[in-house]
Amino acid sequence: MKWPTYFGVAVGEFDEVWQRARSWAENYGDGKFTVLTDSEITAIKPPTKESGSRTLRVTTSETFGGYRISVEVIPHRREEKDAAIRAAHLLSYHIATGNPIPVENEGH
Repeated sequence: MKWPTYFGVAVGEFDEVWQRARSWAENYGDGKFTVLTDSEITAIKPPTKESGSRTLRVTTSETFGGYRISVEVIPHRREEKDAAIRAAHLLSYHIATGNPIPVENEGH
């Protein structure tokens, strides 16, 4: 997916989009936030058998007429960098649109 890891939202859409980011991060980090403010959400996903820990970070800043939201997924294992980058693109898509995160190889 080529969706960017940042996007803009209008002032009137911000609360809904930010709540979507918060809900996803809460689920992702098993309800544990390291930062939870009006401008940053950070959660750490515990390791599993399939992957190591990852940090999810969603930030926002005001822009002319709205907000810019940026999504990062930071792997705690170097070899998982590509998977973390892909996860950031998919999560950004979900937060921006409200659509479900596409399943790998969907439509191919």
